Amino acid sequence: MNLNYNFMIVNFLINKKILLIMIRLFFFCIFVPFFNSIYFNKKIKFLFFYLTSYLINFFVFLHSKNHEKIDIFLLFLNQIFIGCLMGLIVQCIFSSIFLIGEIISSLLGLSFFTIFEKDVSSNSLFLSRFLNIVVILFFLSFNGHILFLQMFIKSFQLLPLKLCFLNYNYIFSIVKFSSFIFSYSLLISIYFLFPILMLHILFFLFMRIMPDIFFVSCSVPIFFLLGMFLLIFFLPVIKIYLIYFLKKSLFFVIFFLKKFKIFI
Repeated sequence: MNLNYNFMIVNFLINKKILLIMIRLFFFCIFVPFFNSIYFNKKIKFLFFYLTSYLINFFVFLHSKNHEKIDIFLLFLNQIFIGCLMGLIVQCIFSSIFLIGEIISSLLGLSFFTIFEKDVSSNSLFLSRFLNIVVILFFLSFNGHILFLQMFIKSFQLLPLKLCFLNYNYIFSIVKFSSFIFSYSLLISIYFLFPILMLHILFFLFMRIMPDIFFVSCSVPIFFLLGMFLLIFFLPVIKIYLIYFLKKSLFFVIFFLKKFKIFI
C-alpha cells in the first residue's frame, strides 16, 4: 500500500510531459556558463529544472498521450537533440568572448597570465575569464535571462513535443550564425590588433635602420604599456560593441526559429 502511495505521488509530481520538458531544459542548460558549473549544487539544479518545467508545463501541449515504448524512447532522444542544439548556440556566443580575450592577451603579452579553472580542469587566460564575467553582467543587465526563458518557451511552439526532424535550412542557419559571432569577435579585437601591428612594423624598421641597437629587450614593456592604455581607452567602445553583440545574438536565437519548418 505504501509503495502504491509513493508511486502515485511520483506520478503526480513528474508526469510524462514534465519529464520531456526537463530533458530538453537539462541538455539546454548544461551549455550555459552558469548552470554547467560544478560549484552549482546538484539538488538546487534539479529543483530549478523541476520547478521551471512544472511552470512551462501549463503552456506546452503533448500531441499524443498514448505513445508506444519505442515512440517514447525516440521522443526522449528528440528532446535531447533539440536541447543540445539550442545549448550549442548559446555556447557559441560565450565562446566568442573567450576568443576575444585570447586575441587581446596574446597581443598584450599576457599569455602567461593564466588561472586554473576547476570546471574544465585546465588553465585559461585571465583576461578571457575577466571578459566572460563582464559579458555575463551585461547579459543580466538587459534581462538576457528572461529572453532565454522566452526563447525556451517559444521553442515548444515551434518544436513541439512530438517526433519532428530538423531540415537542412535550420542547421545551415546555425552555421551562419556561428560564423557571424566569431567574425564579430575579431572585429572587436581589431581595436588592439591594428595599433600593435603598426608598432611591430615600426620596431622592425628601427631594427633594419639601426641593427646595433637591441630593441627586443625594450619592446616587451612597451607593448604591455601600450596594450594597457588601449584597453583603458577603448573600454567604453568595447562595452557598446559587447552589448550590441549580445543583443543581436539573443534576438537571432529567438527569432531565427520562426523560419524553421517542421516535417514529420
